[in-house]
Amino acid sequence: MKKSIAFSLLLGALACVAPRQAWATANYVYHEQTGNFVASPTCPSNGTDTGCGRYIENADADAAAGFQIFSTETFSLHYKVEFQFFTNEVRVYYTTDGSAPCGSFGAVGNVTQPNNVQCGAGNTTQVVLGNYNCTFSDNTQGCQIVDVVAGSIPAQAPGTTVKYIVSAWHNGGGPEVFANSGNCCTPFTSSSEATVFFYNVIAPPPIAMQRAVSRVTHTGIGPFDIDLGFTGHAVTPPNGVECRNIAGNATMVFTFNNTVVSGTAGVTAGTGTVSGTPIFSGNTMTIALIGLTNPERLTVTLTNVTDNFAQVLPPTAVDMGVLAGDTTGDGSVNSGDIGQTKSRSGQSVDASNFRSDVTFDGNLNSGDIGLVKSRSGTALP
Repeated sequence: MKKSIAFSLLLGALACVAPRQAWATANYVYHEQTGNFVASPTCPSNGTDTGCGRYIENADADAAAGFQIFSTETFSLHYKVEFQFFTNEVRVYYTTDGSAPCGSFGAVGNVTQPNNVQCGAGNTTQVVLGNYNCTFSDNTQGCQIVDVVAGSIPAQAPGTTVKYIVSAWHNGGGPEVFANSGNCCTPFTSSSEATVFFYNVIAPPPIAMQRAVSRVTHTGIGPFDIDLGFTGHAVTPPNGVECRNIAGNATMVFTFNNTVVSGTAGVTAGTGTVSGTPIFSGNTMTIALIGLTNPERLTVTLTNVTDNFAQVLPPTAVDMGVLAGDTTGDGSVNSGDIGQTKSRSGQSVDASNFRSDVTFDGNLNSGDIGLVKSRSGTALP
């Protein structure tokens, strides 16, 4: 529909002075169930304003068909209200029983829609307020001002399918417009015409430890890990024994399937203590140990390790032998360790031979051979 130049200028002026009253375009109100940024392409840069958010802020939690989120998550969404009609009210209608959402001008229950279709006495639709949180100039629509609306649906129980629709209107009069109206100029003004979006709610995976290691950084090379056994997970030699000359100090790193946010650790067998507080980063927890003796068998027990879904790991014991020079990891230092270290002398340190770099100076040489020889005859208790 062609507008006069004067009327177009008036629309632009209104958009500038009232950025939260939008004039809709071909889509009027628009939402999509993707992680795309809403404010794109912006004018005049043809770029993206990431501050306006994504259509869906949640990550798809599962590869199954449809969109899935975890039961601990609030569903966070954004949608556009474009520039052909004034709005100052925005809503998200949703159901949790598989029925299609139905409502009118923020009211739910057995309401009558503008198309004279009743929602019905058994209507279970719930409604939440949206809020205007951003505006941008849309480069695909003549740099017209577009509002971005944010809304959220509370966390739901696992197994729930949530269906939702979104809308906007002006409380001074005029229609309520639902997404996605398609081509100009017949907006969806009844909820029964609206595009219905849905997502499934699934239980988060139970928290579990996946790996425990003793980590030492070898000078000029980087960190190398020795796998350790823990509750429900055994390791075989040479793993399980810290053979490097750590001089009473060790670093343990624990890896989990979920992001971890808190927890404690303590020495429950052997000599030594946990120094300071654990460090949490993503799905790892790192602790520092001091005061260890050589040789010894050490047990560190993790308690109250909690993930980002508020799930708590059962107490988990991690076992480590401390025996400098035991490059073969068989629990004693003898001719086998000396011979192995000699055979590796002069090699570059890598994942296949780092256990023989017992001085962890980044070199395999006489210093390592001498240290292993000096510990010959020692063994784990």
